[in-house]
This record gives sequence, structure tokens and C-alpha cells, in this order.
Amino acid sequence: MKRNTLLNALLATVVGLGLAATVQAQNAKVGSVQIENAYTRATVPGQQVAGGFMKIENKGAADQLISASSPVSGEVQLHEMAMEGNVMKMRQVKDIPVP
Repeated sequence: MKRNTLLNALLATVVGLGLAATVQAQNAKVGSVQIENAYTRATVPGQQVAGGFMKIENKGAADQLISASSPVSGEVQLHEMAMEGNVMKMRQVKDIPVP
């Protein structure tokens, strides 16, 4: 559980930095978990939803991402994308494995 807390703190910091500065990718490291190129895309005026992206590399024991937060967003959700037939689909998930 402690590793999840560290991963959540690291992610919250990186996501917050990424949302505040959408033109720069952000990097961070805690223990064996490295987050690289965290960023969000700028939205058009009036758009209520944005996407954030990053690469998470874990050189230690398997872990999982269970939540995210940002000081500039009312809500942050975890999603995965997968092909279904010839269509890319996105769905909300409760956690993301970080092997």
C-alpha cells in the first residue's frame, strides 16, 4: 500500500504540472518509478474535457496506479484504450497495472 501512496503522490505532482503547462512535458521519479513526458493537450474554448498522457516505467516490484488528481481539475479519471474490431475504444478503469 505504501508504494501506491508514493506512486499517487508522484502522479499528482506530474499531472498538476502537466495541466498547468500544456506546452512542456514533465518528468518525475520516486524510488523505482519514473514518469516521463507527462502532458495535456490544450482544449478549445468551452470544452469541458481534456486528456493527459505520460509514460510510466517501473524498474522495481509490480505496482498499480489507483488514482490521480490535479489542482486545476475538478476530476481526474483513469482510462484505457483498446481496439474492438476496427474501432479504438476508451473506457474508465479503477486501476492501471504498472508491472
